[in-house]
Amino acid sequence: MLRPRVINGWSDFKNHYPYVVSLEAEHSALAEGNLGFRICSGSLITNEWVLTAAHCNHESLGVARYGNLIIPRNETKEMVRVLKTITHPSYAASMSGLINVDNDIALALVEKIPINILGRIHTADYKTFVGRSCYYAGFGMTSTSSDNDENKPLQVGKGAVRPAGEEAKMSNPGLVVVPECGDTKTYSYSGDSGGPLIIGKRIVGVLSTGFLMPLNNPKLIHCCYTAVSPYIGWIKNYIDAH
Repeated sequence: MLRPRVINGWSDFKNHYPYVVSLEAEHSALAEGNLGFRICSGSLITNEWVLTAAHCNHESLGVARYGNLIIPRNETKEMVRVLKTITHPSYAASMSGLINVDNDIALALVEKIPINILGRIHTADYKTFVGRSCYYAGFGMTSTSSDNDENKPLQVGKGAVRPAGEEAKMSNPGLVVVPECGDTKTYSYSGDSGGPLIIGKRIVGVLSTGFLMPLNNPKLIHCCYTAVSPYIGWIKNYIDAH
């Protein structure tokens, strides 16, 4: 089974993003000696609430893993159960040539995770981020062909927010991220979905979808993030009420 992450990114050995968690399958991830598999990434915005993408709410999702993922799963105690998932009520996805996703954002209630540094949401209008440098992080694939990176730490990449074109319709409301300064080697991949897009040390988006066209030309990579600022009220109201 392939378990690649941010491709050609770098390892977060200095733990700059301790609030990023790996969202995993319940049926095997807690079983001793069984590695299970990763589904998505997410960000702790409180000690019990994870911000992620709506399409990450897979029926097998049941575990959030945090901390040092170099430690094998069957040896770590840094895993908690996912107690409840909340998909945005207006989430919708369709396939018409490209994948088109609306309101691809969700929350997951988990058992309390004892960390001090939590993800903070940027309150500025997401349309003001065009042209800004950004970082993204995830526990997804680090290669399109390797299955030997299971115990790598969180991977981080750098890019820039570009003006919205036709591809922005893939995720609405969305932020389009491309490699910065001609560096076409680093990009998000499978398993990074739901992971944060970060500007000024604050979360501005969650990875929704993306495409590579043509497959042999990385210069045309576009990754689409669901902008978080339109949902600040929904996030706060739901967490406060529950």
